[in-house]
Amino acid sequence: MRAPGPTWVILNPAAGQGRAERAWPDLAPRLRALGVAFTQAVTCGPGDATALAREATAGGAGRIIVAGGDGTLNEVINGCVQAGAAGGPLPTLALLPIGTGADFARRLGITSPASALRALQRGRPRAIDLGRVAYRDEAGREAERAFINVADFGLGPDASAALARGPRRLGQGAYLVAALRAIADYRQALVRLTVDDHPFYAGASGILAVGNSPYFGGGMAIAPKARPDDGLLDVVVLGAADRRTLAGTLLPRVYAGTHLRHPAVHFARGSTVTIEADPPLPLEVDGEIVGTTPARFALHPRQIPVLRPDDGK
Repeated sequence: MRAPGPTWVILNPAAGQGRAERAWPDLAPRLRALGVAFTQAVTCGPGDATALAREATAGGAGRIIVAGGDGTLNEVINGCVQAGAAGGPLPTLALLPIGTGADFARRLGITSPASALRALQRGRPRAIDLGRVAYRDEAGREAERAFINVADFGLGPDASAALARGPRRLGQGAYLVAALRAIADYRQALVRLTVDDHPFYAGASGILAVGNSPYFGGGMAIAPKARPDDGLLDVVVLGAADRRTLAGTLLPRVYAGTHLRHPAVHFARGSTVTIEADPPLPLEVDGEIVGTTPARFALHPRQIPVLRPDDGK
């Protein structure tokens, strides 16, 4: 873990359709009242949080408070990892979930700004596993990205695209509406997966997830057994299922985290995963659509410290 150093706040004011910008004037003085002195950095567009986190890490920041959602957190992680590639220590990340999803924060028990402030006041840093995925970007070139929550293919990215096109006045319910819209256009591909270099699944699928943590899509427990510090990735594949089964049976089970018992669902764990699909399936990483298959995953245990509540599990 890094020795104490300056604290940065990286704020994405657009997170949660502007909810972060509206919440920040109340939260900033509450941070200062806790004795947290910080340098404030504000994003203006995609990629800014990565650049700011890279600058903060290279400049010796001891802690970065991420004020936004899962996409902001993913950008910050990638900036930290890029700056730390030379071997330097990484700052401790503290989560201030004021974006739309906040799915990784949910796993840590940080479900509101109030619980985030309590974690800042009394929490402890714990090292979290770091996933890396190599994939094809929109131009067809090989790219790589770090993540700590969930990467998913097929229906998940389609639902996120539907969410981006539609209004979010329903709050978390907007994810459910977007998922139902995506199910209406559900399509499958022929996929092949290996886990730790062993064949795992070959057949039709349109929903695949590789989880370092359980939740995505605003509270769906797609990988309910996943722990972000156990050294394993949880792999979930939905085999043959029609739209009625998806909407009426599997979607409610995903919210409850009970879908792994369904006969159409296949589950494995490992530290490396490869996924191929014909035709290629879109890839979403921590809530952001970044490219397509083929994809190769590797997990690096306990790489980045994250501030968790005292009772965080």
